[in-house]
Order: sequence, then C-alpha cells, then structure tokens
Amino acid sequence: SNIESVRKQFNDAAPFRYIRLNDFLHSEFIDKLQQSLNDDITFQQKDCDLYRFLQSYELQQSEPQLTAIHDLIETLYSNQFRDVLHQITGIKVNQRPNLFASCYTDT
Repeated sequence: SNIESVRKQFNDAAPFRYIRLNDFLHSEFIDKLQQSLNDDITFQQKDCDLYRFLQSYELQQSEPQLTAIHDLIETLYSNQFRDVLHQITGIKVNQRPNLFASCYTDT
C-alpha cells in the first residue's frame, strides 16, 4: 500500500527520519494560502543565535474568514490525517499541535 511505502521511506531516511508528501496540496490551494499569509497575517521578527526569521502568531487564532488558512488547519488537525501520520511514523500527533507560519531569508 501507499502507507507502507511511505513508512519504509520514513524509516530508511538519513541522516534523520522525515516524510515527504508529494502533491499533498493542490497548487490552486497553495496560491490561495500564500496570498492569505502575505495579505492577512502579521509576522514578528524572531532572533536566534544563528539566524533571524519572521514568525506569525498561532494560526489557530486567525479570523474564520481566512478560509485557506482555516481549511489547512482543519485538514492538518483532522483525525484522518493524524491517523495516517501515526500509521506512517508510529508517533501519536496531538489533537491541537501548534501551527505557525515562518519566513526565512538570507541575512
């Protein structure tokens, strides 16, 4: 099955385990999401020892009319998606993980 092949890729990945979900989001949806992030979300600068980046507030707190963001949240938080991640990784995902948008640029 597809889950079996992704699980094998996850377990065989090096130097650390990761999942790559090809074609997970449709390009039209990505365009809407990017537009909403650019137009509707406020970012704050964050500083770390090695780099600087911009980060949004928790996206769960965004306005309901930001439909692309809310559609993403509903998908990522759905029982079905979290169950698939658990089947692939063996890791239980929280019902409400934190979700932020970040922007990294060359410094």
